Amino acid sequence: MAILKLEASIHCAIGNQIAASRSIANRALRSRNITNIGSAAVMKNISCVLLVLIAFTGSATAQYSLPQPLVGGTRMSLFGIGEYADLGEDIYMGALYIPQLESNIRAGSSKRMEMRIVADSLSARRFTQLWLDAITLCSSKEERGLQSSQIQKFSKMLKGTLQRGDQVAFEYLASVGQTVVMINQIEVGVIYGVGFFDILLGAWVGDMPSSSELKAGILGQIEAEEQLLIKRRFSEIAGIASRR
Repeated sequence: MAILKLEASIHCAIGNQIAASRSIANRALRSRNITNIGSAAVMKNISCVLLVLIAFTGSATAQYSLPQPLVGGTRMSLFGIGEYADLGEDIYMGALYIPQLESNIRAGSSKRMEMRIVADSLSARRFTQLWLDAITLCSSKEERGLQSSQIQKFSKMLKGTLQRGDQVAFEYLASVGQTVVMINQIEVGVIYGVGFFDILLGAWVGDMPSSSELKAGILGQIEAEEQLLIKRRFSEIAGIASRR
């Protein structure tokens, strides 16, 4: 996190330098004492700062670009990323992917909910219980009644222990109306019916989400600077499992 804060500080410093250069130029123009040499120096200062900013931003964007997965033959685009914590402990980072040609979370379309574990170690039992608690929070008794068999199946699906960097994904395939559960790209189970996936998604972005911070990140309701830091962290976490 220290590196991420340093990066944010660099962005801030560059912005301050641009503002300072503009201020110098404005003061000089108001006083009408600016010389050709002075003008050139000011413009050179602004140009250098702008070049650094463009290069830095472009590098960051390229470095933190994430893959665009296929879900049921449909290419996905990242919609948003957020962070989920429980009792003050960071548990996972969650990313929502939607079809490339869509700009909002449309009901009934294919989607991908991807989680990257940031806790050093997390039992599948605890991970599942966190999700069961979230389902209870975000859904009505009637909704849970309609999905009782699917919820029960989900509660027994995950085994073992999750490690930092592991990937857990829920993919909804609209063409067949099923949710595929995967760990590190390996399918561990399938649950039929759009209703179950809607409950999972509601736990992230519904009226009663499991985490307001996670919801804000996914819906883009946070500052652009923070979004960049979260995206970088997600990208770095995503590479841990592949290196093991």
